Amino acid sequence: FGGSIFESDPGTTPFGEPKKITRMGTTVCTRLELLAKLEQQLSREYTSDSYDVLTHNCNHFSDDVTMFLMNQHISEEVRQQPAQFSNSLLAKALRVPLNNYLGGFGSAAEQFRQDQQEVQDRTRKVWNSLDVGSLVVYTTEGRLAVVAEILYKEETTCDLWWWNPAGSGEATFDE
Repeated sequence: FGGSIFESDPGTTPFGEPKKITRMGTTVCTRLELLAKLEQQLSREYTSDSYDVLTHNCNHFSDDVTMFLMNQHISEEVRQQPAQFSNSLLAKALRVPLNNYLGGFGSAAEQFRQDQQEVQDRTRKVWNSLDVGSLVVYTTEGRLAVVAEILYKEETTCDLWWWNPAGSGEATFDE
C-alpha cells in the first residue's frame, strides 16, 4: 500500500530488495477470497486520501491482510515502527513530504488495478468453465501435483478427490 493497493513480485518492493523476509505460514484462504477482500473492503479503506506515513501506511495494510489470511498480526517490531518514529522532530518535519511521496504510487497502482482485473476476469472464466466431474491439476505446499476430479462445486469453492498412491502398493482416494 502506497496511497493505493498494488502488488510487487515476491522478494521485491518499490524501494528495492527487502532487508528481512519473515515467513508467516500458510492460509486456507484462496486467491479469489483475498482479491474479494481487497476489492470489497481494503481498497476502500486504503486510499491515497487515507494514507499517512505514521498512522495508516503499508505496515498497517500488511497487518490487516495478514489478520485476514492467517488470523495473526505481523511482528510487533514492524507494527511499532511508526510509533517509534512519530514523536521525533524529524517525523514532524518530514510527515507531509513523506505522505506526498509514499502515498503517491498512483500510476503503478492504476496499472496494478488493471492487471488484477485481467487476472480476475481470466480466473472467473476458467472457474465458470469447470463443472462437477471436471478434471483439474491440484497442488498444495509440500506435495506433488495430482490430477483430481471435482465432486461438488459452489460459487467460490469446490470439493476434490484424487488417487493417492502410498508407495507400498497401497493407495487411497483422498478428498
